[in-house]
Amino acid sequence: MSSPEILSPISISRVGNANSPDSNASLVKLSISSPGNSVKLTSTQVQSMPRTKPDQYTVIENTGKHKSDCWSSFGFPAIVKKNTDPQQIDGFVSCKKCFTTYSFLSNSTRMLNQHNCESSKERNKILEANGTSPTQGRLTSFFRTKQACLKESEIMKIKDLQAEWVCQNIRPFSIVEDNGLRRLIQECISIGDRYGNVNVDQVLRGADVTAAHISKLAEEHRTRISEELLEPLQNDAVTFCPDMWSDPVHQDDSGEITDDNDGLPDNVY
Repeated sequence: MSSPEILSPISISRVGNANSPDSNASLVKLSISSPGNSVKLTSTQVQSMPRTKPDQYTVIENTGKHKSDCWSSFGFPAIVKKNTDPQQIDGFVSCKKCFTTYSFLSNSTRMLNQHNCESSKERNKILEANGTSPTQGRLTSFFRTKQACLKESEIMKIKDLQAEWVCQNIRPFSIVEDNGLRRLIQECISIGDRYGNVNVDQVLRGADVTAAHISKLAEEHRTRISEELLEPLQNDAVTFCPDMWSDPVHQDDSGEITDDNDGLPDNVY
């Protein structure tokens, strides 16, 4: 007799009447493999079942006592039966998302914890493109006790690049203190932390794309502001506070309407 911790391979045999209405449910009878006319299933065969015949096969939850996190993604393949609970196919475990199936002949979950779901292929492509194995986690992602401290040589290199940018493009020194620039750089650093060494062209877009996106955002803001002002205008409940001034350089006359409501920009031209 096998140990309680060992799940025996499954075998199938043909039973029932193929012409009966319930033939799909009774076509396969599960039994422990034994000498005789039985056919052992492979993990590949079991894997294809819920993919090709989702109405006949499913993946059920592991309702036993388990501590491993992998069971949030894995379950047991089973045959769907009418008017009764699905019948588990012993000896296998399947991913609930991509239905990848492994032989499960012991209680070891090592292979399950290493599983990369096929729904994460896009993430894996990014990791592989940047020389990072998708099956290995970055050690820095497990130990985030404090922020990293740059070496003096790295700090100096950043200073050199900042100075070169400001001088070559004739930018004001204060531009390096701009809050928008710092938010942008911080987001780029966070993306690099998640995916590794990412090419800058994958993150930053060109002038034409930026201009088009600004036009799109401006139109969205105009629509939102118009909708918020529509009701007060219809009820004669809007007060405008005009502010007229002249540009000291170009001597252009300008007008401004200020609205201090939350969610609206301070200046609506």
